[in-house]
Amino acid sequence: MLIMTEEMLKKLGKYEEAIKDYDKAIELYPNYSAAYNNRGSVKVDLGEYEEAIKDYDMAIELDSDYSDAYNNRGIVKNVLGKYEDSIKDFNKVIELNPNDSDAYYNRGSVKDVLGKYEEAIKDYDKAIELNPNNGAFYNNRGVSKENLEEYNEALKDYKKALELDPNYDIARENIKEIQDKYGLK
Repeated sequence: MLIMTEEMLKKLGKYEEAIKDYDKAIELYPNYSAAYNNRGSVKVDLGEYEEAIKDYDMAIELDSDYSDAYNNRGIVKNVLGKYEDSIKDFNKVIELNPNDSDAYYNRGSVKDVLGKYEEAIKDYDKAIELNPNNGAFYNNRGVSKENLEEYNEALKDYKKALELDPNYDIARENIKEIQDKYGLK
């Protein structure tokens, strides 16, 4: 017999049901930080960003070492344009787990938005060092390099991203665009 879990409900698009299940879990176990974190993630899927942040805040209040909650909150703060706060959350994730490649990648993405391209590249470098098989890491590093007018280096990163994931359409588009715009091969 298959039992429907909150995660399965979320995957099926039954967000309200998933939230009700997390509400019940929180009612039964008010100190269960993962329930707040997971309910926050469902709220993100519903576009309820401020409410999601409240859930991530509660998860962190209950467990100050809960790196996933800091990471998730940082992502939402980035979406809301709260860039410096977002970076603080990713810094905390890195403090808690220095080998979290996604935290470096996420922090690099925020720094790129802020025009801190050299700093972004350093974060992408670290993400790649920790996880050299993620095409998105190379692609985004390429974007930062392109922003610094390092076109040949950017092209190398885009090509590496596509090599790692032949279905990575964004990398393919970046390659075509940089080749067409600057006559690179």
